[in-house]
Amino acid sequence: MTPRRTPGDTRALAGRLAALRVLLSADNIPFDVAFDRELERRPLEARDRALARTLAMGSLKLRRRLDFMLEQFLDKKHQPLPTAIREILRLGAYQISELSRVPAFASVSTSVELAKQFGHPGTSRLVNAVLRRFAAHDGTWPWPDETKDPVGHLATRYSYPNWIVRRWLDRLSFQEALSRCKAGNRRAGVTVRLVRESVWSPAQLEWLSELEAESRPARWFPEYRYLPDAPDVGPVMEEHGNDCVVQNEAQAASVYLLGLEPGDTLLDVCAAPGGKLLHAMRFVGEHGRLVALDLQPRRVRRLLDNLLRVDAKRTLVARADGRRLPVRPVRKILLDAPCTGLGLLHRHPELRWQKRPEDLPRLCELQTELLEAAVTALPAGGRLVYSTCSTCEEENEEQIEHLLARHPELSIVDPRPLLPEGVTASAHWVNLLPDPPRLDGAFACALDKS
Repeated sequence: MTPRRTPGDTRALAGRLAALRVLLSADNIPFDVAFDRELERRPLEARDRALARTLAMGSLKLRRRLDFMLEQFLDKKHQPLPTAIREILRLGAYQISELSRVPAFASVSTSVELAKQFGHPGTSRLVNAVLRRFAAHDGTWPWPDETKDPVGHLATRYSYPNWIVRRWLDRLSFQEALSRCKAGNRRAGVTVRLVRESVWSPAQLEWLSELEAESRPARWFPEYRYLPDAPDVGPVMEEHGNDCVVQNEAQAASVYLLGLEPGDTLLDVCAAPGGKLLHAMRFVGEHGRLVALDLQPRRVRRLLDNLLRVDAKRTLVARADGRRLPVRPVRKILLDAPCTGLGLLHRHPELRWQKRPEDLPRLCELQTELLEAAVTALPAGGRLVYSTCSTCEEENEEQIEHLLARHPELSIVDPRPLLPEGVTASAHWVNLLPDPPRLDGAFACALDKS
């Protein structure tokens, strides 16, 4: 949707206007794609870009919570609200309730200005009245009763669809489910990884000092650095993108489990956007070979862009269906399977609203087909690593158990000797729960074929 009048992109409105445009375009596409497209069309200064991302991500995450609070001040005659006005109210309510550093009057006045641009005098008066009452409220809200309706309480107060909260409550205690809800609403931190080296040199650490933000060693893997203040890493990546990438260290486990050595060939079945593939490049060295497949043209283009940016060599990229692999047997195969992504709810705010309960059985069926194809392409003595960014047992442990029942020639590799000391792992697999801002959720299991 476009404004009815030419927007006055003043400094106070620039970030908020960008956030609104992102929210209006992010219904059916990934949040990061919507955000990047907006910034490509209308670039912002670093400060406004950071504000836009905070507002858009926060109000999208807390959409259900914000709507519930706003409903206390909206009459039925105002329903249904125009989409843009609903998003403007969410943005204003998010600033008032969640961002203490933003004065309430500024949140109200800028929201009214946005309503003038995307609505009419009546809707701007409505936004003004609702947000003024919202700002004056004492912060006590009539949440659903946690004893009588625990699903409704957690889903409304912490902003999730019922089906996700019900899954957690079916498998966890109330307090454990509450912890999952809170974790998904915490901010996603920034971690960067070296492309070719295993340890950061003083000269490389100097790059990060350009961000004027602290960097710390990552929790386990020495090639990663954690940036606790989550700065805008764009300028550093533009200058040093050939040498480091943004990647959470939870993704490292699956690459380590491959046991890659210099000169190895790796087949990455669902390779885009290429983070794990680029990590594997360091282990196989200049004489190794990487074969990267993905099905969707948009994802293949993104994969190619990332490979070109770091000047990856001896890499073959092809558009192909992983269920029908167009390759000879390969001794090292990585299958980072499409999944619900429930280990990334803190990082990808759209996932909780775009995923549906019926997606889970469909994705499990796809994962099974991909696994069968990978096993067929794996020779005796080869290794397959299966990974997801999900916390659903059906996509993780149960997939492995069913695979072993169908293929007695496969055996699980104990991951612990392959990982740095301290990485959370059992004798069967790595199953990391999301612990933002430092850690995403991830599952990985290595299987050898006899």
